[in-house]
Amino acid sequence: MSWMTKLYETYESGMDLDLIREAELMPISHTLQNAHINIVIDGNGNFLRANVLKKTQVVLPATEKSAGRSSGEAPHPLADKIQYIAKDYPGFGGRKKSYFESYEKQLADWCSSIYRHEKAVAVHKYISKGQVIKDLISANVLFVDQDKKLLAYWPDDEDSSPPLIFKVLPTLPKNKRINKDKPEIEPGDALVCWSVEKEEKPDSSTWNDNILQQSWIDSYTQSSSNQNFCFVTGNIQPVAVNHPAKLRHTGDKAKLVSANDSSGFTFRGRFTDPNGSQAAMVSYEVTQKVHNALRWLISRQGFRNGDQVYVSWAVSGKETPKPLESTWELLNTDLAIEFSCLFEKKDS
Repeated sequence: MSWMTKLYETYESGMDLDLIREAELMPISHTLQNAHINIVIDGNGNFLRANVLKKTQVVLPATEKSAGRSSGEAPHPLADKIQYIAKDYPGFGGRKKSYFESYEKQLADWCSSIYRHEKAVAVHKYISKGQVIKDLISANVLFVDQDKKLLAYWPDDEDSSPPLIFKVLPTLPKNKRINKDKPEIEPGDALVCWSVEKEEKPDSSTWNDNILQQSWIDSYTQSSSNQNFCFVTGNIQPVAVNHPAKLRHTGDKAKLVSANDSSGFTFRGRFTDPNGSQAAMVSYEVTQKVHNALRWLISRQGFRNGDQVYVSWAVSGKETPKPLESTWELLNTDLAIEFSCLFEKKDS
């Protein structure tokens, strides 16, 4: 537990640092994702416009299960893929399974709680209309063929170059394409983030709204009933069942902690219980802060060697010497200048 304790302390210290938004630690109950489409609505849930995003990463609310999902149904609470947020996705020929019902229910639960946020309520009003795909087509973000089915590739007979959505979404492997000779995409994989415009509030983005983030954290952490002893804090708290991934990059599925022996058999160890309670447990809050701290340290000062990442740090968050720099480079600038002046005087 020592490495977890040190990272937990690092997170608490890092939250007190005066950092620009891009360098801040990620809040708990959130995950970092690549967003492809931004839909802008008003405070009453009316569609205003939409645009395609290029190389945009956003911090979005997540559950313990959705933050580590690799397949299967596990909706994020607010921003998510089209197969989750668009009720009309199947009607336009969507090839992936629709998970709208579970997404809508989870968002509705948040919006009906005492921790609801007005932007989340506006998003729920909009997605309940069931016309996300229709609006994205009208905004020239997604495209359909003559049969009103979503285009997976841009036709050769078109004079123009493919629209941006065909460039930002990953190309499907050949074994998943309908037309093996065309570089197909799956529109259902496009992740949508939300902006809610209100005249009195200039920043409409949901992913930069600290109050909305705290609203989700409060709603989610208060809903947990799985309480037990946390071996890091020494308190009785809601304990973690799933631990975060995505440490080295957003597509990283490797985990430092895994104890799933009920299905999939990710971990084959000595324990017989399905939820890992026979092992030393940590709280949901602790594992979130620990992994967020490590992710933050890797992005700030990690040394990469292929798939390996090395990181050294001070718990206080202060800058530390880079262990792979030369002795001279480890000296601070003022001291290096002073030594240079001494050597120059000696040579003269």
